[in-house]
Amino acid sequence: MQDVKRITWAYKLAETTIHLAGTSDLREIQVFEVEAKGEDVPDPVLAAIAQAVRSPILFEVVRASGERRTAVCLGQAGCFTTGWSVEGAARSPMPTSINLEALYLALAGGVLPLVPRVGERQSALVDRLRQMRTVQREISALERRLRSEPQLNRKFDLRRTLVSRQAELSDLKTATKPSTVTTTKN
Repeated sequence: MQDVKRITWAYKLAETTIHLAGTSDLREIQVFEVEAKGEDVPDPVLAAIAQAVRSPILFEVVRASGERRTAVCLGQAGCFTTGWSVEGAARSPMPTSINLEALYLALAGGVLPLVPRVGERQSALVDRLRQMRTVQREISALERRLRSEPQLNRKFDLRRTLVSRQAELSDLKTATKPSTVTTTKN
């Protein structure tokens, strides 16, 4: 690996090390410190490491200057990362959790573009991330079509669809499940 100087297995968060119960989906969390040879380690390299280990991993990528960023790779949903923080910046305390899966979601939640919902399983979160990316692509395509559409009536239809997709994206990003409102006719 030409981008990686060193990989250090920094922590293993498991029932035996932090006394939190595991779940059937998650028995332990690995924390790897990855030192970059250059300015950064590309996400595909982190994804390859995560796929090889087959256990949830939190990556701390470190530049030569000492700056750090946190990254999480969630399989097909992709890799997510924070911005760079300066050397010696204060770290936030470990979140309070009832089990390892809740801890992982809380730790990953600071990196993800959406907030994990209360009681949400990791598999449901990954599905929601995939849906979010699909809707984001649809929104981008609709915006391009809207800009290039010359007919006013088609613009109205595209705009209605765009607003609907934006509302769907907003629901996917929220920490609570979207409320379903049902109306009945008298």
